Amino acid sequence: MWRGKAVDDVSKHEQARRPLCVTGEAYRDRPPKAKGWQQSGEMRFHSPTGVLEFFGDGGDLLGDVTAAGAGSYRIRAYVRGVERAPDLDKAEAIREVLIVVFPTAPR
Repeated sequence: MWRGKAVDDVSKHEQARRPLCVTGEAYRDRPPKAKGWQQSGEMRFHSPTGVLEFFGDGGDLLGDVTAAGAGSYRIRAYVRGVERAPDLDKAEAIREVLIVVFPTAPR
């Protein structure tokens, strides 16, 4: 399993910059659904080269998440802290995102 984590300030349109914590995990098999997250979504993608890399805001490579090489994958994303973030002090208002990548059967 690959695991990477980054905390950075992000801005959306004219809103103030707010901290955001993104954690990425790559598995060789389908992991169980994560508990304790408010929302989640999932999508399929195909990587013919076996490479899907994530980069931080500063351009630093966070890692290649295609643990099983070339083929079909699922990306599952979770979020939490969304509704409380605008109401908290900047240091406390970290919204969290978990991105999980794992291989799946081709269509």
